[in-house]
Amino acid sequence: MTLVAAFFHSSALLALLVSSIALVLTRLSIFNSWLVLVFAFAGLLVLWVRTDILKILVSASPLEGTRLAAVLPCLLATLAFAFSFLFPIFQLNGGSDEGNYFIQSVQIARTGELNLDLDALRDPEVKSMGRAVQGGYPGIYSARNRGYSSDPAKLIPQFNHLSSATRAVLTGVLGIRGVLATTSLFAALASLSFFYLAQRIIGFPLAILGSVALV
Repeated sequence: MTLVAAFFHSSALLALLVSSIALVLTRLSIFNSWLVLVFAFAGLLVLWVRTDILKILVSASPLEGTRLAAVLPCLLATLAFAFSFLFPIFQLNGGSDEGNYFIQSVQIARTGELNLDLDALRDPEVKSMGRAVQGGYPGIYSARNRGYSSDPAKLIPQFNHLSSATRAVLTGVLGIRGVLATTSLFAALASLSFFYLAQRIIGFPLAILGSVALV
């Protein structure tokens, strides 16, 4: 196994474990960022113990000519993370997809579950207004209006919350900037994934050029 393959397999497995564990804990209403990370890194450690990945990562010397070429994709992935994290786009429209993911991520990190319910909708005065008070903030809808619940305060999101649960992990650790950090990490993994697949099809030189263009 090459250095790039070892790094890619480790990163991809860690991302998969974090996302899966975060989703399960959210569904169980016991989400905790640190618990997700502990379980995920424990799973990664098991992979390292059962394979030679850890030995490859530790023994690799970036000063060797053959190793330098192998390290380049990892450096590009690091560059993708740094660029995305240091120069983020803070414009998050609450009524669009990215805004909804942001809202859900913060709620999961704060409450341990995806609970968007609005208690004020149970207020008799609000209920008496009938259709004058409309649910339907873009991407967040009334469960009662759709026949899923008799509770007027029950709200449901438009999107499946795998992405939101994943983003909530670093949100719980780093605060609001954790949402941006998650995007940066996936940008790095996307760069590494592109190279890992492209080199098998078009060879190392073109795969590196493509990765540079992607970053």
